[in-house]
Amino acid sequence: MTDREFVEKLKKIATDYKTVYVLGCFGAPLTSASIGRYLNAYSYNKGREALLRDHINKGYFGFDCVCLIKAVLWGWNGDAGKPYGGAVYASNGVGDISDSQMIKICTDVSYDFSHIKEGELLYMPGHVGVYIGDGLAVECTPSFSGDVQITACNRNVAGYNRRNWTCHGKLPFIEYTETRVTSLANKALNGENCHRGADMLIKYTGKGKTGTNKWGAEVCIDRHGRAISSPVYGACKLDIPDGGCVLSGHGDAGKWMLENIRAGYTVFFENNRAYVIPCGGGYVSGENIPRATDCLVVYKGKSTTGTNKWGKEAACSKDGRVLEIRPWGVGNTVIPSGGFVLSAHGKSADWLGNNISVGATVGIVDHKVVLR
Repeated sequence: MTDREFVEKLKKIATDYKTVYVLGCFGAPLTSASIGRYLNAYSYNKGREALLRDHINKGYFGFDCVCLIKAVLWGWNGDAGKPYGGAVYASNGVGDISDSQMIKICTDVSYDFSHIKEGELLYMPGHVGVYIGDGLAVECTPSFSGDVQITACNRNVAGYNRRNWTCHGKLPFIEYTETRVTSLANKALNGENCHRGADMLIKYTGKGKTGTNKWGAEVCIDRHGRAISSPVYGACKLDIPDGGCVLSGHGDAGKWMLENIRAGYTVFFENNRAYVIPCGGGYVSGENIPRATDCLVVYKGKSTTGTNKWGKEAACSKDGRVLEIRPWGVGNTVIPSGGFVLSAHGKSADWLGNNISVGATVGIVDHKVVLR
């Protein structure tokens, strides 16, 4: 199983299925028989008996933290007609191991989270989860919402509860790739501040000009990561913006730029790749940066957004619940304590008005606002 497949399966369980924490359960549909089995096997579950019985025959599946991971590796597919939702015990070369045993068989175990890869196991004493990218994890826990859920990994992410994990590592059952799990347009960089050869994508930073010839496409990106204009083929020796950069592509790389980057789009760089965030459709251009044409920005950690009246804003609580939507023409919304504000202009304001309502719960996954 690839890291992409692994992550997508876990995200789907967290978002598309009704689940509840049951110690020792690896995806069984909750029936009177299955609940009875887990009540007898684990005394911990007896303290939650009333809650668990309330979920009987209502379409729920039970998991605990390590059993969630094992269930996916054992082939769980949400089949309510199977005793374990389609999972086959100890199959696919994966044994019935504990959380502490699982981290011990991982490779590249690290306490540094700056270069964690999607699909890596997350560990803290007595608990495990899986990193899914963009500072988020999937875990099954009796805490927070008490089910399989998406949480923030070792940092604050708007709309998600935070978990501080101890370390992470690569599972031997997963094939790890070098690219992040994302729906964003992205392409590998071939270098920085160097000669641009055939089909290369080069990033130029610092002061002065790129020094390139006319046989390619270039775009200036400002200090906030926004494309100042759309890429232009034949542009050369562009001035590098103060605090920003120029992205320069030849051949296939130039074609990729022309197809995917537009004025106002956000371009960011991670693990030697360029990623593009479009405007509109719920995509988030950035956090605590100036709100530009057609952009959606998240504001948090200060008193107000500081925005002008030419937009629409949604004030949200710490857990992502929409408390208020301020209409177009107001601006400078007060940011709820511990919460955040979605601030949108133009196409993004239209999207916010059509998709977000007071009382809804929102989060941000892969640089996009999603309803939870």
